[in-house]
Amino acid sequence: IVKGLVNDLGDYEINFTKKAIVSDDIATANGNGVNKYTENGQDIYYFRGQVANNNVIWAGKCWKIVRTTATGGTKMIYNGEVDTVENSDGDLVPTNTCTATGTDTQITYNGENIFEFNNEKTSPADVGYMYGDRLEYKTIHADSTVYTFANDVLHTTDGTYILDTSAGQSISGTWADQRENVAVRYHYFCTDGAASCDNANIGYIYYADTADIYYLNIGGYDDIEAAKTAMYTNTNDSNAKSVIEAWFEAENLDGHIANTYNYEDDLEDAIFCNDRSLSSGGLVGKDSNANSWYNRHGAYARNTIAVNNNYRPSLDCANKNDAFTKDDMANGNGKLAHKVGLITADELTMAGIGWGYTDTTSYLYTGENSWSISPSDFGGNAHMLYWYSYIYDWNMYSYVYGLRPSVSLKSGIEFADNGADGTSTNPYIVE
Repeated sequence: IVKGLVNDLGDYEINFTKKAIVSDDIATANGNGVNKYTENGQDIYYFRGQVANNNVIWAGKCWKIVRTTATGGTKMIYNGEVDTVENSDGDLVPTNTCTATGTDTQITYNGENIFEFNNEKTSPADVGYMYGDRLEYKTIHADSTVYTFANDVLHTTDGTYILDTSAGQSISGTWADQRENVAVRYHYFCTDGAASCDNANIGYIYYADTADIYYLNIGGYDDIEAAKTAMYTNTNDSNAKSVIEAWFEAENLDGHIANTYNYEDDLEDAIFCNDRSLSSGGLVGKDSNANSWYNRHGAYARNTIAVNNNYRPSLDCANKNDAFTKDDMANGNGKLAHKVGLITADELTMAGIGWGYTDTTSYLYTGENSWSISPSDFGGNAHMLYWYSYIYDWNMYSYVYGLRPSVSLKSGIEFADNGADGTSTNPYIVE
């Protein structure tokens, strides 16, 4: 489906730490145009930078092609309603052009076009497109209390937590004396200072501040891994998921109104990856370093931290729990109500909306902030990655931004043979 010349990069690799630029020379252009990407043996083609031939009208709405999928589908992002003009009778009629900018490229639902991603932000669970149990962070101010800090804990059948005080598995002392040692690997403690405690007093330290202990009360769970599993269980919809799926239904894209076309039949059951893997920080696990306030997620590490002077975007979704699908339980979690989600930070990086540089020429730039589906980190608050003229991460969920849904056309879906060139004034039209 992708139209246009694919960049033959040869030995040249795109530097994702720098923006795409318009140039007749492929190497100088840094991937501007259509590029081929190979992962897990699959070739995927994606648009990057200042491109103008990726506009599509599907379901009577405007979309921009982002990339192909490993199954031959075409992943697109919402780009507003089809333009209209007033006819001689004073009625607005569609023109089959797509020139929306700014807030017009975002969905409107119940009269609103900006939304919180989630309604809460004080638990690691809140980075979820769906989430489970919400363990909210707690703090203890460092004082002269002597604590036992352990690398492991035993949760007994009677509900007691016993710290592992065997040789080399624990240390004791005040926070002032032991903080640096605790940060490295001794994250379990009883908040009352004892070596064993009940549900109300068992803590796991995720950040070792100089003055305060930041921890999660894991009472009721065997250990931090069980607590993370409970938090990342897909039980409750995020606000973003609820709004997008309600909009999909309100626009009748699922064909629930009698005698109307079900546009969802045009879509493949693509994965929308809410990658909640942890790359750094105390929440990685009991042997991780808790010296950093930020517990970073995988998409943050891949798309904001350069390795060998480049970012490492990936289209793989390694954890099936984070791979949101509608019906596909073999490759995903089957938790979507409809075949619609949000773009990932990895797709943003590949498209030319990167970290650490501003680019207002990319086809994804609209002059407005929009949410991605990719978690950024958890400190005292949960953060998502979103974009404007580049990827941001520091705002919390109490901020409200636009939602631009993403869908993926099935392999074999064809465009009308009407001379369209994919520009905003002559977009491809799905038959």
